[in-house]
Amino acid sequence: MNSFQPNGPEQDQPVEDMHEITDEGRLQGLLAQIRSDAQGTDVESVERHLRDRLADTGIELSDEEIARHAGEIAGR
Repeated sequence: MNSFQPNGPEQDQPVEDMHEITDEGRLQGLLAQIRSDAQGTDVESVERHLRDRLADTGIELSDEEIARHAGEIAGR
């Protein structure tokens, strides 16, 4: 029997467990997605969307940080 494995060793764990993503990395990804989705949107809508997405992902930010990010995304 041939033991050659063209794709390397057998994967024996889920891919997502192989690389940890930091909260900062998750936050930056979330902000990038909201920037793309919210082009031309007012700051109040951006803030609501940001709060919803943060709640979905379990990332906690202060009200001041949320307002700052929403303002930046909305172009204020």
